[in-house]
Amino acid sequence: MLCTLQGVCLSLHAQNNVRVAPDSLVKTTGTWMRLYEQRWSYHAGDSGAYAHPMKDDSSWEQVLTTLESDDSSPKTEWTGIGWFRLRLDVDSALVSKPIGFFMIQQGASEVYLDGTLLYRFGAVAADAAHETLFVSRMPHIVIFRSAGIHTLAVRYSNHSTKFFRDANHFAGFKAFLYDAELMTAERMEDFRWFKFQETLFLTVNATFAFLHLCIFAFYPRLRINLFYALAVLCFGVSIMCGFERTFVSNPMLFVRLHWYSVWLQIATFLLLALFSYSLVHRRIPRRYWLLVVFGSVVGMYQTLPHGVESENLFILWIALITAEMVGVSLFAFRQKVSLQNQEGKWIIAVGACFPLFTFLFFVVPPYFHMLERQQAQLEQFLGIEPILFAFLCFIASVSIYLAYTFASTNKSLERRLAEVEELSARTVEQERLAAERDVERKLLEADNNRKTAELEEARTLQLSMLPRTLPVLPELDIAAYMETATEVGGDYYDFSRASDGSLVVAVGDATGHGTKAGYFVSTTKSYFQSNAKECEMPELASRISSGLANMNLRGMFMALTLIKITGNTALITAAGMPPVLILRADGSVEEILLKSMPLGVFPNIRHEQRSITLASGDAIIVMSDGFPERFNEQSEILGYETAKALCNISVAKLPERSAQAIINELVLQSRLWAGMASLNDDMTFVVLAIR
Repeated sequence: MLCTLQGVCLSLHAQNNVRVAPDSLVKTTGTWMRLYEQRWSYHAGDSGAYAHPMKDDSSWEQVLTTLESDDSSPKTEWTGIGWFRLRLDVDSALVSKPIGFFMIQQGASEVYLDGTLLYRFGAVAADAAHETLFVSRMPHIVIFRSAGIHTLAVRYSNHSTKFFRDANHFAGFKAFLYDAELMTAERMEDFRWFKFQETLFLTVNATFAFLHLCIFAFYPRLRINLFYALAVLCFGVSIMCGFERTFVSNPMLFVRLHWYSVWLQIATFLLLALFSYSLVHRRIPRRYWLLVVFGSVVGMYQTLPHGVESENLFILWIALITAEMVGVSLFAFRQKVSLQNQEGKWIIAVGACFPLFTFLFFVVPPYFHMLERQQAQLEQFLGIEPILFAFLCFIASVSIYLAYTFASTNKSLERRLAEVEELSARTVEQERLAAERDVERKLLEADNNRKTAELEEARTLQLSMLPRTLPVLPELDIAAYMETATEVGGDYYDFSRASDGSLVVAVGDATGHGTKAGYFVSTTKSYFQSNAKECEMPELASRISSGLANMNLRGMFMALTLIKITGNTALITAAGMPPVLILRADGSVEEILLKSMPLGVFPNIRHEQRSITLASGDAIIVMSDGFPERFNEQSEILGYETAKALCNISVAKLPERSAQAIINELVLQSRLWAGMASLNDDMTFVVLAIR
């Protein structure tokens, strides 16, 4: 006997024990210790000896107690009744102190501590006929008389596991330990608070639903009262189902109340959609019946046996029907329907936004878990749950609307009496305003003609700055292209032959539009042609920058790229321009980005110079920011990475890679991107292809 006892003790200590200490209960925050997350020893069947603490359960299967259809469930087939055991290692600080015990279950259970029956929830039986399912909503107390190892055993039966699994619920039980003093008080306070909110909300909803049903009965043509009353009633009953789930002791009723709540929520949104259509006096569109069918499918998908509870599908349906209601409201405002004997309907529309958006953000998962802390703060501030407060605001908005329409009727009578007196004065005022508008129109036409002439002069000046012909060199194939925007911009390109026979290329972009940009371009051209033959690129950029700075035109700068080509070498200097792209003969694209401030900002700044070695088949692509910063019809920008990718994909695959062919492809890709969108900035290309 001693040897047997010693072997049992060794087997008990060899197993993993759950440590129960004061810090695991966390009294200050009220965190519950979730015992159901631990692996319990499980044995099918029924025997009173399984409750004894010295029972050797080392060969028992280790499972979770939720009995869900996953890998955590028992490998052996569930026969409807079985035993679960868990060993607790209790800290000495908790000896003889009351510890809260709470268990949520879907069946019936008997709870034993060290072989002693503590609690019986329902009637555990080997067959369904004698079984009574029960879930206790009240907290209970457990007292450990000594420190060390204690055995918690649960005799559990549930012959309706298929029902709960088909409804996507767990079929087992979930046990908790917690700080008794704090959590018991909070649990009781929650019960009282839930009951108060349920009574308040049902009373308000029933009162207003009855009121508007009476209004509809006396005036059936105003269907808005019927839809509103039914929506309020459905939503109120849906909320009641949610509250009642907190109090019911029958697990099956708990599941069915969830199903009822789903269908009532669907009915609420469908009635709110009819409510929205009534605001604008439109016939019910066909797409509404599609929403009805979709909502019915969603409801059956979540509530029928073997259904899958798809939160995302439910959220999608709510999003669609909400978008439909918002669209109807926008149509009413756009068509000014509220002026046709329907003043004040916007009050109802605003009030309806409260429950709709509060439901989406605070009730529907997964947003509920993401905004749980914000919901708690808002509930503390309002003194009531946000969804209940939002729906009360909606009910209040309808009452305000009724009072508003009553007052509007009286005001309308007063206005009509005053219309005759105001008619003659209004006619005279309209004639005076018409004469003033005619004078303003003529002044605007004259000013527009003047500005048009100025813009045309500036455009002519800009185009006159461009070279009439392109240089012809045996080793280079040169092409240039400029497309101006709707307003006169400041793009510029130019060429010059240096004293050593090399070719100097300039491509620039002056900030702003109009005549000032044209003056900036002409000044840049003068400095370029005067100094390009004798200066190196950094010095040439500095001279142009000093000349532009001396013009004292605030807010005007010149972005400029300078390239000097001598043989197979290119020297590049840039100031505020997009990167220069080198299209190699093998199809690869190199990006030369020289970061520097535009010319005219800091005249004495030293500009960087980069040397590039070229080979036959290579091409240099210089562009203004009009290409990479072009917008399409959706106001999306092309982007520098896309511009580089187009050179790497579209341009590199051209059968004929001449300078003009490269420009034609880039212009084509730009127009394909923009679609019908107009050019928002000047677009300039200069391409130098090495023969």
